[in-house]
Amino acid sequence: MRCSTWVNATATKSASPSRNPTTRSSSSGPSTRKGRSIYTSTAYGAHFRGSLPFGRLRAHFGRVGSISVRFRPEGKGRSGQEGDSCAGRRPREESGSFVGHISLRGEGDYFQIASSKAEGSLNRRFRLRCFVNHHRSSYPPESLREAVEPSLGFGAGSNGGSLAMLEVGARQGHRGIALRAAHMQGAPPGAEVHAITFEYQGKMPVGRSAEAAQAPAGTLLSTLPGERPATATLAPPAPFSGEGRYVGTSPTSHSWTGTLAVQFPGLLQPLAGPEFASTFCVVSPLVERYGCDFQPPDWQWAEG
Repeated sequence: MRCSTWVNATATKSASPSRNPTTRSSSSGPSTRKGRSIYTSTAYGAHFRGSLPFGRLRAHFGRVGSISVRFRPEGKGRSGQEGDSCAGRRPREESGSFVGHISLRGEGDYFQIASSKAEGSLNRRFRLRCFVNHHRSSYPPESLREAVEPSLGFGAGSNGGSLAMLEVGARQGHRGIALRAAHMQGAPPGAEVHAITFEYQGKMPVGRSAEAAQAPAGTLLSTLPGERPATATLAPPAPFSGEGRYVGTSPTSHSWTGTLAVQFPGLLQPLAGPEFASTFCVVSPLVERYGCDFQPPDWQWAEG
C-alpha cells in the first residue's frame, strides 16, 4: 500500500494523512489584498518510512527537519460508504492526534514547528471486489517529484484566450525558474502573474509557487499588435517587487532586463537578467480567435 502524509506548516500546525505516494511538508499563504487574490507556497518532499495503515511514519526533510510520529485515535471512528457494485470492508475515518517528534524549520526561519503532538485524522480504504460493465483505466502512482513540482496553469478569461502573454524562464544551478504574465480576453484591466521554481536540495525536491491572480491595471503594459519594436513592462504587486522590461526588435532578437523579483516563502528569487530566456505575444481577438495560448513561442535569451 502506497500512501502519503501532508504536514501543514501554517498557523494550525496540523498533520493529516492523504492517499498519495509521498510525504510533503508545505507552507502556504493565500490572502486577498484590495480584492486581489495572492497565493504563495513552498513544498518539500520526502519518502517516508513506517506504516500509514497502522498510523506510524517517519520522514526526513534534509535541512528543514524531520518527523517521527504515531497516530493516537480519540473517540469512535466513522465508517464511510462504497458503491452498490462493490463488496468488501467499508472505508474508515478516525480523528485524534499524531504524537512523537515534529521538528521543521523553513529557510530563513519563515516558519518553525517544534512539537510532540499535532491534531490529525487517519483515513483507511481497503481492497474491494467490484462488479463493473467496463474495465476501469488504471494510472501509475504519482512520483515524489510529480507531487512537489509546481506548474504554470492556464488563465481563465470569460470569452477566450490571452490577448497578451509574457513568459520567461531560466536555470540557475540546479534550480529551474519560470514566470508567466497574461491578460485574458474578457478579463478586467490587469494581468494574471504566476512564478514557480523547482530544485533538489540533496535528495529532497523543493517546489515554490507565487501567484497574483488579479493583479491591477498597469501590471502588464505592452505595445499594440503589429507595432515594432514590440515592448512590454511587467510590474506586479507583492509578493513580486521591481519590474522587468521586454524589448523585441525582431522575432530573433529581443531582451528581458530589469529588477523584477519574487518573495517565495524562504527564498527571494530574481526574475530578470541575462540568464533568462523570454518570449512575448500580443494579438487582436479579431485576428486570432484563441489568443496567444496556441501561438508558437519565439524563445530568445536576453542580451547582456
